[in-house]
Amino acid sequence: KKYIDAKVVFRNLYPPRVAQMSGELNILNSYGWEESSFPLEYVNSFNENLDGITVMSHYVKEVLSQAGVKRPIEVVGLGVEHILEVKPKEVELNTTKGFKFLHISSCFPRKGVDILLQAYIEQFTNLDDVTLIIKTFPNPHNRIEDEVKRIKQDSNSPEIILINQELSDGEIAWLYKNSNALVAPSRGEGF
Repeated sequence: KKYIDAKVVFRNLYPPRVAQMSGELNILNSYGWEESSFPLEYVNSFNENLDGITVMSHYVKEVLSQAGVKRPIEVVGLGVEHILEVKPKEVELNTTKGFKFLHISSCFPRKGVDILLQAYIEQFTNLDDVTLIIKTFPNPHNRIEDEVKRIKQDSNSPEIILINQELSDGEIAWLYKNSNALVAPSRGEGF
């Protein structure tokens, strides 16, 4: 809010609007970037308006630094490391298949799920001892349910398990620990 005196102002938004921040210390928080170059407009705005930036990964820090951002940049990650300490809670998968591929994402187009599904059905059939577990959530920007239904119409298609609901941290930990391979075919990721 414009007229509140604040010692520290954090912003986390895209596009990164950092002008007119009113804190004594102005920070862009948990910033992510997917590309190898960075717009000069952003570089100049960051250098003029920010006191520091926290970023998701060393990659993002490197891109910003190489582009000419002179403000302090610290890698803070994404705050997901806690999953390593969570007690796993079993998820009922209803499968007899031995090898489990796991994909967890929003299934938005940039996540590359279309490429994943195409490669999976080209490589495997229902006779193979594999299953692809896709964990997502219902949203208007993914069509994963329709796509999986279309694939399953072919009786020769390999097994796909779609989890389209919220799971607890324990259930997510269980999926990670009980899968053989994580598949992340994203077209771009800031992390």
